[in-house]
Amino acid sequence: MSTKDIQAMAEKLESAGIEQELIEEITYCVDYERTVTELEARLRGGYQFQEIIMTALATTMNYYDADSALVVSIDMDMMIAKPEFETHKEGVLPVCGTGPMYLNNYPAILKAARAIIQNNSSVPYTDISLFLKKDSKEYQRMEQIGIHSIMAVPYNKRNTGFVAVINPRKYTKHPGHNSLLQVLSYVSVAEVNEMNLMNYQRTSFFEEGRLAPNDVFVKLLNGFELSTKEGTVREEDIKSNQHVLYLTHLLLKKGLPISEADLINDIWDTAHRPDLAEQRLRNINYEVKPKIIHIFPDLNPLLCGKAAYSFNRRYNVITDLDVFGYRIRDIQGKPPGEERVNDYMKLISDFSGVVLPNVDHRSLEQVDQLYEEKLKLAQIECISFMYDLGLYAKMHDFICRITLGRELTSSLAYWDIKSIIGMNRLDMLLFFPAISIHTRHHCEFVWYL
Repeated sequence: MSTKDIQAMAEKLESAGIEQELIEEITYCVDYERTVTELEARLRGGYQFQEIIMTALATTMNYYDADSALVVSIDMDMMIAKPEFETHKEGVLPVCGTGPMYLNNYPAILKAARAIIQNNSSVPYTDISLFLKKDSKEYQRMEQIGIHSIMAVPYNKRNTGFVAVINPRKYTKHPGHNSLLQVLSYVSVAEVNEMNLMNYQRTSFFEEGRLAPNDVFVKLLNGFELSTKEGTVREEDIKSNQHVLYLTHLLLKKGLPISEADLINDIWDTAHRPDLAEQRLRNINYEVKPKIIHIFPDLNPLLCGKAAYSFNRRYNVITDLDVFGYRIRDIQGKPPGEERVNDYMKLISDFSGVVLPNVDHRSLEQVDQLYEEKLKLAQIECISFMYDLGLYAKMHDFICRITLGRELTSSLAYWDIKSIIGMNRLDMLLFFPAISIHTRHHCEFVWYL
């Protein structure tokens, strides 16, 4: 039964003198059953993870007549909320295009997110203006990205986050209005977890270049490389920073479309934007394809639609920064001990570097920042374990090595002072540098001491 059929049924019931409240309940039940049945039929084939997730999100969005539906992952250690998958109506600003949200900057949202995840409770239809103060930074951020109301369901198995619909219009006042969202969230989250688990289990395969037919491995640290089972294309093979930047943005979206306007802003700043930028962007798409097509013999990797571009989502794209995150999670699950310290030290050695050092990538600053935050987290955890194990000399040497050519941050300075004290080496050579470090960073030390 189509949406038009349901509307026609409601009109017949109304003309027969049936009470409006009963008509609404019948319509809700019929639409619910129709939506679930149609989704089951659409997912019966052997689809890729991303296709199942996107189909479930599109079904959710259409059912609630919402502007968009998305899966948002939350890293409570780093206090970051990041949109992972999204579908949205034409003309609606995609939330995914806004990048990660650093929750420490949004205390009201952080407090609510923590409570919802801890209690595993759904977020019913919520008007943002009633939840956030209109003069707050949080409210201004929501308004900026077009979020006026929201419904969400948390997930907390293997990974943490929400499945949400933005600005829903249908069934928001029904007593069971979020029940279908809960059902469809299970579909999306099950696929997200399976995809992440598969990539996590195959981390070593990606690093060693043992790729399945639909795998795409992207190296961003210390230079661009794009690898499939058929071979590797390197930065020097592409010979254009604009082409590398174009490919990087598409690959990082992992099948999600990017609007033409967003890509133009990502590749050129306003001062250097060419005339007829839309045509130039299409030319870049055509110029890039011959440089990489030989490692994609089965499916066209670059898709260009109506005012939008994407990397073919039938491919399973994973980056070296994804592998870095999986390796951190793997080490965090190991028991405390010197082996854990050594694993961290090897990880930090393997993944230290600069994101696309040869490319002017102003538009990738958030990717760079996220990598730096993960690297700092790994460094501090490694150092704190060294301290707990009494490995003071190793701790001091490690801090000296990772800060070589870099500014000594307040947190690393704090741990370096503790390593010096632990070694009982407060002689004149070390005492005065320690005092100098403490004096320079005294304000930042308050929360440590």
